[in-house]
Amino acid sequence: MNRSDTAPSPTQWLDALVALLDASGPLSHEQLARATGLPPGETRRALEALAREDVELEDHGGRVRLAEAGLGVFADLLKHRHGRARRVAVYRRTASTQDAAARIAADSGRGADGALVVADEQTAGRGRLGRSWWTAPGRALAWTRVVARPASPEALVFGVSLAVAEAVEETSGLERVGLRWPNDLVVAGRKLGGILVESRTARDGTPLALVGIGLNVGVTRADLPDELRSAVTSLALLGAPVPRLRVLDAAVGRTDAALATPPTTPERRAAWRARSTLLGRRAVFDHRGERVAGEVIDLDPNAGLVVRGDTGVPRHLPAAETRLIETGSGGR
Repeated sequence: MNRSDTAPSPTQWLDALVALLDASGPLSHEQLARATGLPPGETRRALEALAREDVELEDHGGRVRLAEAGLGVFADLLKHRHGRARRVAVYRRTASTQDAAARIAADSGRGADGALVVADEQTAGRGRLGRSWWTAPGRALAWTRVVARPASPEALVFGVSLAVAEAVEETSGLERVGLRWPNDLVVAGRKLGGILVESRTARDGTPLALVGIGLNVGVTRADLPDELRSAVTSLALLGAPVPRLRVLDAAVGRTDAALATPPTTPERRAAWRARSTLLGRRAVFDHRGERVAGEVIDLDPNAGLVVRGDTGVPRHLPAAETRLIETGSGGR
């Protein structure tokens, strides 16, 4: 059988997908061949293989651009880019990526470290303090990363929220994604995404954390329930439409790097300060039933928000025991 009669190998079409994900614009077949190392004739076959996997490609006068990637390529791409031995599960529909990841973590213990669970739709997604998390099928991202022997929940939210904000900026071109303590990603005061950390213990006794991330990518105003339209936004609504896989790919890479780096480095704390929507503002919090008011002056990645009250004495408010009630003037 001639080579031209055979289907491209998984590596070939994955290399083509990687090139399209990384490209800043449409690629000609010649550019795609240079990026992948494939002969020009093979690039066409690789693109045809991607189309069979429900990868949507836009044609720009003989140049191709990634419009959206079908769920069928998510797991292969994530393993190809971020560790072939990594466990990745992708669901078209599931109750919650947190629950699916918990099942993996319970059985695998330390071996579950780095496992990823991604869902196109969640029927019982949840957020912080028992709130529900709505996921628009085909237009949002919901995924959970398992972390074995984790740092404190405060440090995890700190590191992961920064990583996801940076990934969104990198892939969308947005100038600044704000961080609204403790776990929201916001733009222009509206929620773009959120982080949820839940602690578990595997059957072998290994302590684990399930780090859940939800992000609105292609959500339109028509997709949003009435009660969310004034509070929620998406990359599409912000005029920065991006293929979901591009954002997920960048976020997984940046999250892996963040989890391998101590969150207390001056660089990471400076990055958080630059994005904080509370820093320098007066705010009111409920801390274990106590009303606490004061100016937000910093964040300790391990101990929580640092608030200077009217007495002038700074207090640490851990996220697990604190709820933001209202914010006042000042800050950014």
